[in-house]
Amino acid sequence: MITQLTNRRNPEIAAGIFALLSGISVVATLLTRIEFFTVISSLNDDIEYLNENLVLLKINSIVWLVSALFISLSAAAFIVAFQPHGPILALLQGFFLILAAVMFCISGLKGFSIIDHMNLFPDADSSTAESIRFSVFSLSREKEIYITASYTLIGLSFLMIGLFALVTRKISIATGIIGMITGIMLPVFSSQVPKSILASGGIALACILFFILSYRLLFKGLKRKDRTKPLSDKDDNANP
Repeated sequence: MITQLTNRRNPEIAAGIFALLSGISVVATLLTRIEFFTVISSLNDDIEYLNENLVLLKINSIVWLVSALFISLSAAAFIVAFQPHGPILALLQGFFLILAAVMFCISGLKGFSIIDHMNLFPDADSSTAESIRFSVFSLSREKEIYITASYTLIGLSFLMIGLFALVTRKISIATGIIGMITGIMLPVFSSQVPKSILASGGIALACILFFILSYRLLFKGLKRKDRTKPLSDKDDNANP
């Protein structure tokens, strides 16, 4: 019995660990993110600002790639842990998380492409420098698109987790409601008004939900407590 319980809990513990690492890495991407190419600044000012923060951009790009790895592992672990209780929802949330990991990976690679272009900038002549400026501008816009897509896909994954919680009751209803809210806020506001407080709130909820899932999977698991049997049933079992 103990061996069977341990085997059942192993996928849940693995999913909890990877959820924790994913949450930490997503927070790290937010803390190291560089905001440039704004409406109120000129292209030259943005290039100068970017050139002064290449180290931070490199760190941020590495963090995006690490996050992609942890989210991929979380997706696989979630599928294995949730599949016995709700196979369709488990596969859907894993599918969206894997796509989000791909978007994270591409965002990190775009960051390294920007760094490669910026390293060529000091030795370039005027015409080449202008070309580099617009290449960096295009790459930064592409990176923002992939970041928005990754947040949207994470939201869809948490929407599936919210449905999983409400349908199977293997996770608390409160967690399911948070998942549903996150699953609506992230796709809608991150794509329509990415700079709004609602979009930031959706990202914050996603990070919190990673930590909630980690705690649940590590310490409690997905096993729902059985309801107390009626007294008559106990008497019947005691006197066959």
